[in-house]
Amino acid sequence: MAAYAAPTDLLTGDIPLAGKYGNGSAFIQLAADEIDSQIGHIYVTPVVFTETTAEEIARVRPAKLLLKKINTLLASGRILMDMAAGEEGDNLHAYGKSMHDEAILLLNAIMKREIVLTDAPLLVEEAAAQNNAVSIKQEDSYSLVQSFYDRVQNPLAPGFRYPPTGAYTSEN
Repeated sequence: MAAYAAPTDLLTGDIPLAGKYGNGSAFIQLAADEIDSQIGHIYVTPVVFTETTAEEIARVRPAKLLLKKINTLLASGRILMDMAAGEEGDNLHAYGKSMHDEAILLLNAIMKREIVLTDAPLLVEEAAAQNNAVSIKQEDSYSLVQSFYDRVQNPLAPGFRYPPTGAYTSEN
């Protein structure tokens, strides 16, 4: 899958990446996968914009830059927090956490649809809300429950006979 950022976009400053981090491309890809796993319920992922005219390019540019920013912040934050985990690098950890938190905040805004990725292909149009309410089909012309309460509360009502005729015999 394609990532939205490149290893050269990482915000690690002058901090050299240790050998196990390589150039950071694995963290970039993991961050892109996380983005896709979150917004994949709304948009076709990976999000690819098809723009041909200058107007289309200008219209999708903010969405492309936002995805790049989230990808960069998430990957950079994770690398810095991972590097600080083995030592007492509280400042490094705080910087990484702030980048991570900003990325998650932006990602949540997309998920809540507070931010819309302009011209990003939607997964599907949302189906109309399904009615899951209880439905009752009463086939009788009268309510059996109400009939019961009428007989219990007013047993001397006209037409009411207790016990009903033929319900009991002398053998009972």
